[in-house]
Amino acid sequence: MDIKPVSFSSIANFGSPSEKKVSAQQGFEDMLLSQINETNQVMQEARDMTEKAALGNAGVDIHDAQIASARADVHFRLMVQVRNKALEAYKEIMNMPV
Repeated sequence: MDIKPVSFSSIANFGSPSEKKVSAQQGFEDMLLSQINETNQVMQEARDMTEKAALGNAGVDIHDAQIASARADVHFRLMVQVRNKALEAYKEIMNMPV
C-alpha cells in the first residue's frame, strides 16, 4: 500500500473554481437553517420511532428507537451550543467601546 504525502498544492486546489461564490453571511445563514431543519427532522423521526416501539409495531426495535432518540439529543444539544456561542459573540460585540 502506497501512501502519498499531503502537499500544499493539493490543499490549495481543494475547492473547484467553478463553485458559486456565496457571501459569508448567506453561507452561515444557509448552513444554520439547514442544521435547524435537519435537527427538526431527526427529532421527528425519533419521536415516530419511539411511538411505534411503544405501541409494539413490527419492524421497530426498542434499541433502534433509543439510538434515534440519542441521535436527536446530540443534534439538539449541538444546535443549542451554536445558539449560545452566537449570542455570546453578539453580546461581546455590543459591549465593545465605540
